[in-house]
Amino acid sequence: MITSPAHAIELLGGSRAVAGRISRPLTTVSSWASRQSIPVDVWALLIEFACEKGVDGFDYETLTRAHAGA
Repeated sequence: MITSPAHAIELLGGSRAVAGRISRPLTTVSSWASRQSIPVDVWALLIEFACEKGVDGFDYETLTRAHAGA
């Protein structure tokens, strides 16, 4: 279960792995983890990446909960 936006990034291999996979600067992805907020427009890419990596429970619902702090 994803507990926070930073945890979501960690589950995908960290900021460097995410940045490389979705073609965003490392500093951008690192700032998402620091701010505890991932832009909604990249959620589909992250879900796709999670599926490729075999990360269970990584979907829109869990990302929404993580952002809400639930």
